[in-house]
Amino acid sequence: MKIRSDSDPSREDRRFTADDGVEISYRTWGEGGTGWVILHHGFMSSAEINWEVTRVVGALTEEGFQVAALDARGHGRSDKPLDSSAYSLSRMAGDLGSLVASLDLEAFDLVGYSMGALVSAVVATQDGRVRRLVLGGIGRAAADPDSDDALDLIAIAEALEAEDPAAITAPGPASFRAFADSVGADLAPLAAAARGHAGEAVPFEEIPVPTLVIAGAEDPIARHPAALVARIPNAVLEVVPGDHLRAVGHPAFRAAITAFLTDTRT
Repeated sequence: MKIRSDSDPSREDRRFTADDGVEISYRTWGEGGTGWVILHHGFMSSAEINWEVTRVVGALTEEGFQVAALDARGHGRSDKPLDSSAYSLSRMAGDLGSLVASLDLEAFDLVGYSMGALVSAVVATQDGRVRRLVLGGIGRAAADPDSDDALDLIAIAEALEAEDPAAITAPGPASFRAFADSVGADLAPLAAAARGHAGEAVPFEEIPVPTLVIAGAEDPIARHPAALVARIPNAVLEVVPGDHLRAVGHPAFRAAITAFLTDTRT
């Protein structure tokens, strides 16, 4: 794994090269002594959109944490391979592991949202350096892909690949395509990412650390979060206002994270 600084020093971005040659961009913040928190954003997002704009980074650094967040492969300033095999959850979990290795951390707290929550859950089952875990923007469907509220990732990929968005009839995939078009997203790597995640199971019951599940009360992707909490041995639930896009920016969301990570009982 090779580490280098990004060519734009004003952003303080850094990059590492994963073992499959994909370059991953990341940033760090804070100089406090409370400990490290690693953040992983959601699908179609980035470290900046998911964590800086929403003031989660600021809330954590104010509590004395040092923070690191990557742009997941296929997103933001990171490389965007077009092969769906580059986007398995285990591969993306490896990217988080490489980030931790680049920072030379002995212990860290881990926070993921939506896609990032799935990746973070995988990491927590494999990496003994994880102290506490926060999973945002997911619910029952994350642990039960056969549930009636589970996302059809193949249909989402096909919607992202469609030449004519008006021809997409399924409401869920159509909303993903509309959002991607509204932010000018690079559709091909996102479609590859959706295909790469399809059919993968996350062993939530194997998570060994204290875990906070946060779901927006109006989030259609995080329905029935209590059913997910029941699958995790040492988990608690916090429901905050908002849907999938707005919950992460609500003050209650970042307040729940900081309260959980600063509670000495966890």
